[in-house]
Amino acid sequence: EGLSSPHEPMIINLGSALLNIFLNYLLIYGNFGFPEMGLIGAGIATLISRIVAAVVMLSLVFILPKFRQYTANLFSEKLDFQVFKKLFLMGAPIGVQMILETAAFGAAGIMTGWVSAETLAAHQIALNIVSTTFLVTTGISAAAAVRSAHYLGLGDRRNMQLAGKSAIIMGAGFMMFCGVLILIFYQQIPFLYVENVEVHRIATSLLLLGAAFQIFDGAQVVTLGALRGIGDTTVSAGIAIVAYWLVCLPLGYWLCFNAGLRANGIWYGLLFGLGVASVLLFYRFVTISKKMKIKEAVL
Repeated sequence: EGLSSPHEPMIINLGSALLNIFLNYLLIYGNFGFPEMGLIGAGIATLISRIVAAVVMLSLVFILPKFRQYTANLFSEKLDFQVFKKLFLMGAPIGVQMILETAAFGAAGIMTGWVSAETLAAHQIALNIVSTTFLVTTGISAAAAVRSAHYLGLGDRRNMQLAGKSAIIMGAGFMMFCGVLILIFYQQIPFLYVENVEVHRIATSLLLLGAAFQIFDGAQVVTLGALRGIGDTTVSAGIAIVAYWLVCLPLGYWLCFNAGLRANGIWYGLLFGLGVASVLLFYRFVTISKKMKIKEAVL
């Protein structure tokens, strides 16, 4: 992906998913003479499909001609621990940010469980929908990182900024389109999961909020990608963490349990926190891309 070759990993991952489905069919239910292993079979199927994907991915890097210039002297070069240090210092904040973002949404789920089982079920339904659309913007985020880094390497400030801003607009625009679809079908979507009247009632109200907050969610994740592409990982990760843990969760907790808004309060917290994150991260990208000394950054 970093070499602007996303098609190979896409095809491999799709093939891995199909293999996983087929192995699930064999090992979970014991079809075609295979042992019926249930949940353990599902785990084994996932393990095998992931190993196959990794082996095929690694093999293509050495086999395909367009990658040979990067692998020709791979094992003859000496290890440069300064490079390891730079990678760690750039990657560690990204890892921490992703862990704490996932933990924040997990904590929101825990709080909805404190309200009631029906509320937790409704929360999971709404979150499943917005998480599915969110995955598209993670791809746009990766593209923003690659293209911003590419133009940074060329010392082309204008196109570096253009790549980042274009990706941000694309991500927010896609999420806005998905938000409109949710607003149109918010009454029908929960019935795809359950027929419980109370769960349906709560889920519809959460989907209305989700239609709004996913626009900010898409914008912030794409902006994070653009910032990573120009090497700004520590400050941007700090902004995201503050938005999740000092804005989203405390505000959501207060609105849920003190203001009496229940699950809606938690989602209002998510909406406001992600809005803060998207605005601050966009401001960070605009200001730092203007001030960066491009030649020094390339060196």
